[in-house]
Amino acid sequence: MKRLLVLMMIAFIVVSFGVAADIQVTKVSQDPDPVRAGDIVKIKIKLENTFEDTRYDMKVEFVPQYPFSLYSSEAVQNVGKLEGGSLGSDAIFVEWWVRVAPDAADGPNEFTLYVYPEDREWREEQLFTLDVKSEKIAVKPYIVSSDVVVPGKNGRVTIEIANAGANNVKALELELLPSEDYRLLSTSNYVYLGDLDIDDTESEDFSMYVPEGKTMVHMPVRLYYRVDEHEYEQDADLQLALLSTEEAQDLGLVEKNNTLWYVLLAVVIIVGIWLIRRARKKK
Repeated sequence: MKRLLVLMMIAFIVVSFGVAADIQVTKVSQDPDPVRAGDIVKIKIKLENTFEDTRYDMKVEFVPQYPFSLYSSEAVQNVGKLEGGSLGSDAIFVEWWVRVAPDAADGPNEFTLYVYPEDREWREEQLFTLDVKSEKIAVKPYIVSSDVVVPGKNGRVTIEIANAGANNVKALELELLPSEDYRLLSTSNYVYLGDLDIDDTESEDFSMYVPEGKTMVHMPVRLYYRVDEHEYEQDADLQLALLSTEEAQDLGLVEKNNTLWYVLLAVVIIVGIWLIRRARKKK
């Protein structure tokens, strides 16, 4: 009986890996080729089955990882059951629209696909590359100064954007996105900064209130700009670390609240005057 079970398990493993090995995945094309860093590219993948019909629907998954992120496609696509011998023009074709990060490296950049049946008995990992043409665009936003140093206060935060790349930037726009870490007091979360030359910077002030209990403020921003008539969109998460009230007072950034001491001193003076007057009356 044990021998039969062992044989059945071996047969199951062989069949599973056999099915995985007989599904061929090929990158057919990318459009455009090469794709400019910061642009959108369409990836076309072909699935061929050199064995028998699959028992379950097959799924193909694009794994979003730097420098690629999904633009307008679902990561997992169900291609149904693959018929045996579906080769060439009978193969299954799958497409994804993918955004390339503006600072992607020039040349081949690797991405990962997973292929597996609906019951997930096995999973095959496939590695491919996309050819990227980098224009050495480096538009970098950061927090350059802040009046807000402790939570529970409102103040001004200055966001600066530097062009550290090799191309002039046109029509630069900055949008401060919503966050639970702050309440915007400025009249608008959007500003048009215009052209940003190489090695130049532009900045904008935003007034905001940071609630009590926050030790780190996340400020998500979105940039829109144009380089050589190509439009780019870039997201970044800016972070502002806050101090406790005690830390800020020790550093001299926040004045100590002496109100209590003033009240106690006033009470002592009043009591002292009352005692002196009472002593004089007794005489």
